[in-house]
Amino acid sequence: MYTSVERPFTPVALTAATAESFALLSLAAQLTTDKVYTEHGRAGLTLVRGEALTLVLTAVHAGKASDVITTEGPTALIILSGSLTLILEETADRILLDSGTMATLAPQLRHTVEAHTESVFLTVIGEQPELRALASEAAGRS
Repeated sequence: MYTSVERPFTPVALTAATAESFALLSLAAQLTTDKVYTEHGRAGLTLVRGEALTLVLTAVHAGKASDVITTEGPTALIILSGSLTLILEETADRILLDSGTMATLAPQLRHTVEAHTESVFLTVIGEQPELRALASEAAGRS
């Protein structure tokens, strides 16, 4: 089980034999002590990175917002603690998300996330065709 953040952190690579667990709230508490968090008000940690699944844990200070993000694949934001607003760039729709809620986003959707309180969320990104293409290209060079 991953219970601590040690930089540089190498995301778990999914293989046929991969089975890992993560103490999300413990990891998030450590993120809030990161230099990046204290300087910029947010910090993230990619826990798992693969062509079919990417998991990113993010801690955000109250009042801070992300840069504009474009989803790489089908995405879910799962709010573990706090309260934030998901703002869709194209429509300017604002979706309030509190602890225990989730939002789903289609691929290539531009959005920002704005925290109302100290917040932690898990981003789950599904199949990412560009990563699959890179993996195929790398395999072809081997």
